[in-house]
Amino acid sequence: MANPTRKVLGWLGRCVDVMKIPDRKSLIALAGERVFGRGVEYHSWGRVRALAARDGKVSALVDGNRSYRVFLRIDDWPVGHECNCPQGEGGGFCKHCVAVCLALSEAERDEESSEAVSLAGVRDFLGRSTKAELIELMLDEAMRNERFRERLFLRAARINGKSFDHETYRRFLQFAAQAAASTDNAGSPPAVLKEVESSLGNLLEAGYAEEVATLIEEALLLIFSRPGQQSASQDLITCLLSFHHRSCRQLRIEPEALARRLFKWQTHPGMNGFAEAPKRYSDLLGKKGLKLYQQLIEAEWDRLRSDEGINSSEDQARFARLTELMEDAAKRRGDTEALIEIKSHGLTDAGDYLELARLCKGSGESDLALQWALRGKNLFPVSEAEDLFEFLVAEYEERGDWREALETIFALFSVKPSLSGYQRMAECASRIGDWEIWRERALGAARQNATAAVRPPRLNSKETKPNQSTLVKILLWENDEEAAWQAVQQGECDDDLWLELADRRAKERPEDALLVYRRLVTQTVNRKNNYAYSRAIELLHKIGRLMKKQKRKDEFIDYVERLRHTHRGQRNFAKLVDQMMARYYRRFTS
Repeated sequence: MANPTRKVLGWLGRCVDVMKIPDRKSLIALAGERVFGRGVEYHSWGRVRALAARDGKVSALVDGNRSYRVFLRIDDWPVGHECNCPQGEGGGFCKHCVAVCLALSEAERDEESSEAVSLAGVRDFLGRSTKAELIELMLDEAMRNERFRERLFLRAARINGKSFDHETYRRFLQFAAQAAASTDNAGSPPAVLKEVESSLGNLLEAGYAEEVATLIEEALLLIFSRPGQQSASQDLITCLLSFHHRSCRQLRIEPEALARRLFKWQTHPGMNGFAEAPKRYSDLLGKKGLKLYQQLIEAEWDRLRSDEGINSSEDQARFARLTELMEDAAKRRGDTEALIEIKSHGLTDAGDYLELARLCKGSGESDLALQWALRGKNLFPVSEAEDLFEFLVAEYEERGDWREALETIFALFSVKPSLSGYQRMAECASRIGDWEIWRERALGAARQNATAAVRPPRLNSKETKPNQSTLVKILLWENDEEAAWQAVQQGECDDDLWLELADRRAKERPEDALLVYRRLVTQTVNRKNNYAYSRAIELLHKIGRLMKKQKRKDEFIDYVERLRHTHRGQRNFAKLVDQMMARYYRRFTS
């Protein structure tokens, strides 16, 4: 079947030096065998479109999970390449680049489209067009293409008089931030980043350092105030911070003045997550500037944490931001005592108390750690503070306070029963000689938890039974097989536990085991996949061995034949059954 893009692409071979289009061997060297193979598939499926070439430069769109923009420079070796897919943005020669190279090679060989217009023909057309026609053409494209429109705005702003057009540049940086975080390929992040660097560099060269600094402060505030955009915009953030530093250096701002400017910018609530000012600007701030910067933060933090400091949600957000900066400063100094003091204000959830307790513990203040953990325990239910309760268990065990450890483990177990929790209780209780009492409490909690989890039946639906899996695991761990069997009769249980119970009862209670095995076979075959069929055959082997011991081979054969007939439409299962029975006939007759 002919490639569906071939006729459209045929003319492009005349727009590049065909001798420089990478061949198969070169593409494998660039991309590797596996990626090359995927690129071949993409090309053969006709995924390449919007292919254009000019003076050794090639652009195209390749359709994958979404459309990816590819730029190639085939006059270079290795081939210059850009693609806004994850591998391409990491610098790799991706499958989309391979597909475009193959499309180029095919286009050069295609003679069917020899009459198509090339980009050279487009150049001739534009050269013959009037200025008014070209203006209309570009304005029409600007209405359709946001990136092209923003580039035109920038070009116009550079030559549109002596005044600085703040709004145009602000809007462009906003567009760059959106393009960097967007999955839409309309603005290729590498290309947008180059435009940002070029534009800001030109402004600095033209003496607009103050304007550049203000623009960047506004742009970064926009990025940091939008959840999730920081991680997607790291390259842009790094670029903007670099230019902000350059602009501050070019302005030669006094250290104290720079400290006040950074304080005002960095302490905005929208800048959550950014605390680089002291490190990034230390060469410009110097000792005096760094000292003043920290003093300003501490003074404002003290003001807001006073009784009358926080009067609005804006104050609360600002206090949270200042706390973040205070904590960062304490960490940089290695001042654990100060960090504990800072974190002790504004505790809002169990995680805050746990973090504070761990800090105290790490600094050798075990008693203080226990005090903070207990405060958190008394404020939050176990369901919201599991890690905090675990911290307390470890602390009590370390101190040898087994009774308190046991109480805390039981609190955890009551909310989320588990075999491991039961085993921990058994270990602790054995140290104080109270296991029988605690065992009954634990088993009662496991039964109650299973019953409480049962939802009332909906209209016209069957009544659900309590899931006794945890209780059964516990009883099997204690080797109380009979109690486990009784427990499972009163509710539901995971299949692997049913199987373990059946295996344990096979010797003394074979009829119980056979009942479970047969039910599991039916459930497993009904899943209708090859893995399930293999599992079902394993269960049939168990049934066969057990019934052979009971000299019930005819009954087993009859059971298997009926099972095969019931599931005769599941051919893969039927095939496995036939193979198994061929072996069993030989065994039963031997």
